[in-house]
Amino acid sequence: MSEDKKSVIDRIKVAADNGDADSQYILATFYEYVRPCTTDVRENEKEVFKYYKLAADNGVAEAQGKMGDIYFFDNIYYRITHRNFKKAFEYYKLAADNGDAYAQCRVACFYECGLRDYDIQKGGHIIVVPENKVKALEYYELAANNGDTRAKEKVNQLRLKRK
Repeated sequence: MSEDKKSVIDRIKVAADNGDADSQYILATFYEYVRPCTTDVRENEKEVFKYYKLAADNGVAEAQGKMGDIYFFDNIYYRITHRNFKKAFEYYKLAADNGDAYAQCRVACFYECGLRDYDIQKGGHIIVVPENKVKALEYYELAANNGDTRAKEKVNQLRLKRK
């Protein structure tokens, strides 16, 4: 990496470590997509998680959606955290309520079909999100209004089913 680029990244890191939410999100994205080829993978994953979580907790909708993905999907972050549908939904809901169309679609989908998880302690499935077609339609409409074409199709489908 050139000295100019390293200097920019260093300045972004300083801003991120001083609480700037946008810098936290930019740095997390850098660690996720640019840096993996040049660093220890495990250490890089910790930085990705750390800065997405900081940005999410500071209200960055895209980072909240990313945290939802981290908790929902069984991916590279399994070494840092475990799949947790309840936390995933909480982060997706935050992002959705902050205007993120992708998260609005995810939340709508969970409401449309319900979301269940397996609870080892209870030895069975628990309902994380109960099925609610009205809320599903509400979130699909939000996503559609934010330009999500899949959501527009789902709005039409759900409205046809209601007639």
